[in-house]
Amino acid sequence: NKQVNDSDYRDTPNRGFYNRMLVDSDVESLFALGADLDDEIICFMKLPAYYKIPTPIGNYSPDFAIVMKRKSLRDGKESEFYFVIETKGTNDINDKKALKESEIYKIECAVKHFATLGVEVQYKAPVKDYPCFREIADNTVN
Repeated sequence: NKQVNDSDYRDTPNRGFYNRMLVDSDVESLFALGADLDDEIICFMKLPAYYKIPTPIGNYSPDFAIVMKRKSLRDGKESEFYFVIETKGTNDINDKKALKESEIYKIECAVKHFATLGVEVQYKAPVKDYPCFREIADNTVN
C-alpha cells in the first residue's frame, strides 16, 4: 500500500465536490486545477475507487465526473452537460507509447458501457489535459 502524503492532494475550493481531492498523478492534479478555475463548471469530482465498470479483463475506474453549464447566446437558457473523463496525458486512443494495451481495452469497454446506459453522460477518453477537455467539451455541447 502506498503512503498518502499532503502532496497527493489537490485543493479544489471553487468547484470541487469536496474542498480537496486525492489525485494519482501530475496529469490529474493539473486537470483538477483547470476544472476548479473554470466558470462553466458547476462541480466536479475525482470518482471514488469503489466506482468500477466491470470489463472482461478486470474492473476499470474512470478519473473524473464533471457537471458543466452553458448559456445559450440565442435565448439565454442554461443547459447542463455531464461528463466522465479519463485523463492519460494523450488524446490518441492508439498511442501505444502513452497507453498500455489493457488501458486501451478498458477505455473501449467503457465507451460501450456508457453508450448502453442511455443516460446523458458523455464519456471522453483518453484526455491529455484540461485545455484539451475544454476543446472536446466545446465541440460536444455546440
